Amino acid sequence: MNIEKFMLLTVPHRSVLTGVESLFVKARTALTLLEFERSETLSFAPADATKAWDYGNPLIKVDEARTPDAVGLNGAFQKLSKFHDKRVSAALGNKKLDPAEGLLEEFARQGILTKDAKNYDLVATDALDTVLDDLGLALRGQRSVAKQDRILLEVIEAINATKLLLGSVQPSWSMQQFSEQIHQTPSGHPVVSQLVRDTSSMTGLMEQSKLVALSEKSPA
Repeated sequence: MNIEKFMLLTVPHRSVLTGVESLFVKARTALTLLEFERSETLSFAPADATKAWDYGNPLIKVDEARTPDAVGLNGAFQKLSKFHDKRVSAALGNKKLDPAEGLLEEFARQGILTKDAKNYDLVATDALDTVLDDLGLALRGQRSVAKQDRILLEVIEAINATKLLLGSVQPSWSMQQFSEQIHQTPSGHPVVSQLVRDTSSMTGLMEQSKLVALSEKSPA
């Protein structure tokens, strides 16, 4: 599940990421919506019914008879009905749909994370290494990039202006290479496109922020 990969990628940097939490709320929410779509919990409809080919900022259609496959998404699912017939942009960034707590609790139950006073630490580093290695093969062109890979990579790219994710964690992956790989094979998914639009305007601010300096001090 893409959202699980995303959470594993960001857990080691939670103390640094608090300064850009709004970006990660958007990213986690986007991946939540995509996972709900995959499990047919919701679907997307054109924002303008008279233009069936226009999927810019689509409407969310919820099937309340469905439940998510992932236990950690139950909390977000219970609040999903409030977003029926709402545009994707109205959902992105809304903390009601942010599944962070539920997924982190599930990881703690599985023994991937340890929880102490609401602070989560990654204990199963092999799980993170597996995710990094798998995505690394795709980024280096050593395996084909599937649709689900592209969606995850584009979500990361949408907030990668902070240099706090894969681009900084793996020195061999320059931001230029990272971007080129993603833009060569765009997912074309309307939720991802909306996320990119919502976050790209923050690029300049993030580049100038002290978060860049903080990320450079993070262990590789």
